[in-house]
Amino acid sequence: FPVTINGQNWKIRFGHAGKTDGVDNDGICDYEKKTIFISPESHRNLLNVLSHELLHARFPDLEEDAIEEMGTLIEETYEEVRKIS
Repeated sequence: FPVTINGQNWKIRFGHAGKTDGVDNDGICDYEKKTIFISPESHRNLLNVLSHELLHARFPDLEEDAIEEMGTLIEETYEEVRKIS
């Protein structure tokens, strides 16, 4: 499905997200194709993976540690909000 990031048209697709150092990726941000791939086999929380890859697309120069931290924060905050709503 389409999404606008930084005023540019991107796509989000479910499919093989490739490997890094021999390990399957949960998701990947392809800057050339302006496409975020989310692995349907991922065992991680979908919100975490999606927010992680969206952050990569929006802030390509942000350090991986900051992206990881924000993805986890979004996931954990969402889960807490769900408990009280």
